[in-house]
Amino acid sequence: MKKWKIILTIVLALLIVPVAVGAVYMNLILDKVTVSEDEFDKDFDLNVNTNLENSDVKNIALFGVDCRTDDYSGCRSDVMMVLSYNQKENNVTVTSLVRDTYVEIGDRGFDKLNHAYAFGGAELAIQTINKTFDLNIEDYVTVDFWAVEAIIDALGGVMIDVSSKEMEYVNDYMNELNTNSPDGHLVDKLTNSGYQRLNGRQAVAYMRIRHVGDGDFERMQRQREVMEVALEGMKTISLSKMLTLVNDLISTVKTNLSKGEIIDLVTKVATKGIPKMEQFQLPTRDEGVGMNINGIYYFVPNTLLENVRLFHESTYQEQIYEPSDYVISLSDKLQQYIY
Repeated sequence: MKKWKIILTIVLALLIVPVAVGAVYMNLILDKVTVSEDEFDKDFDLNVNTNLENSDVKNIALFGVDCRTDDYSGCRSDVMMVLSYNQKENNVTVTSLVRDTYVEIGDRGFDKLNHAYAFGGAELAIQTINKTFDLNIEDYVTVDFWAVEAIIDALGGVMIDVSSKEMEYVNDYMNELNTNSPDGHLVDKLTNSGYQRLNGRQAVAYMRIRHVGDGDFERMQRQREVMEVALEGMKTISLSKMLTLVNDLISTVKTNLSKGEIIDLVTKVATKGIPKMEQFQLPTRDEGVGMNINGIYYFVPNTLLENVRLFHESTYQEQIYEPSDYVISLSDKLQQYIY
């Protein structure tokens, strides 16, 4: 065999073996996922927008729940996001969904969007999100406070600029989190404001702040900020370290993504690099109105159709958005509360 062929063979072996071993290792650790696929029926009527089937964008719903149960049952989703991963461009749009949004939830009528998860788990929540915003979500990931804390700790924390007013609320939430810590472990409060590294529990407390600035809208901005900083921090993590993190943290996550789908996503990230992150919010701050309906506060899109159009034009830049009959009808219904 010629010398260059021998060198080429060695190089290929060095490249292929770690990938193969990593795939086998990933297969083993993904068996630890807390929910099997048959607990989420993908044949359930998720109201998938079939116009998006050929898109390069894969949408995944992310739910953050405040739970006191291990199986996440009966919990409202305090955090609702749509992660739109453009596999062709290798960028991800993280869209916060306003939890007080006034929407129609199946046969339960109109209510707050975040109540859907409590009423029917991820299935009903995804069904409602798909119908309301003309999406094609079939997959989800659910985490609670403690899972988020563990993930951020595993990444070494996040660098955040905390104002003096935010610091007060961070420490207030730290009292609650320390009191309810499942293993009794206590974490120190912040001793000063300013740009600093927050550990997992401190970051969770920071993301929960709602009474500083523009209320829930600024709260969602903090959540996306922490996610963006954490994503940026992953750029320095090796494949072996990433596999170790997955091994350590996978048992805290509830998902219906199959092992094959997770391996496929991790492989794409490993080969293309950590994707660029962009941000969006539905409904947008300027395209909605906060109001009391029957004595309860809701955020009503103004108009829903315009909000959905803005999202689709931003996320699916190569596609011309044609709204579904349902979105047009729902938008018209919601307008009666505005005027």
